[in-house]
Amino acid sequence: MAKGSKRSSGRSSRGLGRGSRKGRTVRKPASRPKSSRVIQRRNQRNNQARRATSRATRPLPRSPRRSRSAPVVVPAPGVGRPSINEALVSRMNALQSNVVRIDREADLQDIYSQLGNIEEMFTSLPAKLDDLRVRGYVHSGNFEDQIEALDQEWDTTIRPSIERQLRQDVARLDRQMQAIERSVNGLSAPSERAVSQAESSLSTIESSISSARSNIQSLFQGVQSSLSDIQREVHDIEWMIEQIEQSPEINLLEAEGPLLAVEAEWEEDGADEGPDGILYLTDQRLLFEQKEEVVTKKFLFITTDSEVKQELLLDVPVREIEEIKHDEEKRGLLNLRKDDILELIFSARASVSRGRFHIRGEESSDWAAMIKRVQNGDIDRDRSEEFVEEMEEAAEVTASLPEQCPYCYAAVPPQPRGVTSYVCDFCDQTINARANGDR
Repeated sequence: MAKGSKRSSGRSSRGLGRGSRKGRTVRKPASRPKSSRVIQRRNQRNNQARRATSRATRPLPRSPRRSRSAPVVVPAPGVGRPSINEALVSRMNALQSNVVRIDREADLQDIYSQLGNIEEMFTSLPAKLDDLRVRGYVHSGNFEDQIEALDQEWDTTIRPSIERQLRQDVARLDRQMQAIERSVNGLSAPSERAVSQAESSLSTIESSISSARSNIQSLFQGVQSSLSDIQREVHDIEWMIEQIEQSPEINLLEAEGPLLAVEAEWEEDGADEGPDGILYLTDQRLLFEQKEEVVTKKFLFITTDSEVKQELLLDVPVREIEEIKHDEEKRGLLNLRKDDILELIFSARASVSRGRFHIRGEESSDWAAMIKRVQNGDIDRDRSEEFVEEMEEAAEVTASLPEQCPYCYAAVPPQPRGVTSYVCDFCDQTINARANGDR
């Protein structure tokens, strides 16, 4: 089994609700990923490593200047020196500060930092995805291909263009900066005209720096935006997988893939308050696990003892969700706060009739849309190709469960993909699926 992935063992019954713990499945050995896809992934990693090594031997062009200009010394009035009015002294001091500041800006360090972050993402994101695949994340199958396409475009087209642009801009800014330094350093007896000319030159190079920065950013901001979007999603996925791994009660079915997780509050019985925890959506089930610190002892109004309560309160197949509502509700003082609410109505086969969840930090509309994708099967097209075969095998095994209990002839309701045994609600007998779906 994949490292870090938790797959359930036991028996399956109806959806788990508050107070119920009946319902888990027997896990069969996971199928091996398709060899052709494994080879393709390995080739992608080799190509990415080769490009990263090549880039390391081609540092981006930088300014050849190594020393900063000496501070501008404002000559003090004295014998043999004309007095300088206070306004001109103030402008000279400002000129000195601006020369130092613009000298730093001309190095374009913010641009080099952004470029370094981009190339770091090309290295770190594939490694993080590899780790998540091993730990049980099977969806967003296009991530690796997107990163590979961006990496290839970066290496063959975008980075060479940036290198050419940097050579031109760095050389031009270097010449302008040297001219300004000579001009400012020559102000031994500053005059109104000389200071005005230096200020005008500084303004010109500030515009040149801004233009150079914009020109270079325009070359890479598309790739930067795409990688940042993937990085944010990968961060959310890492958090979700960590929460599942830390849970003592959540066990994934065979070939089940987690999709979303969010901190939420289950508002039971129409109340605005209820257990806090984490709401999960997989490609088979909706889960809610209470995970909060609860007070166990108080003295007057002071908490003297507490404990962390972690308990799986809801485990319902997504197919049992009959109605989905989402909305923003105004709450709090003067109704100034808006809370995202996801409200679900379940079928009669589910262990609960409805669920109302206050979603924190995400849009309830996004959850509603993802639930619908699971229900209509569209989400399966998002599965990474190397995990499609195990999904098909799991579906075949679950489909081999009989429609009637062979012991009491009660109906066996449809089961989520990955269920390999079912406990009859009427006679409590265990019904096993045929091994590997054999007839």
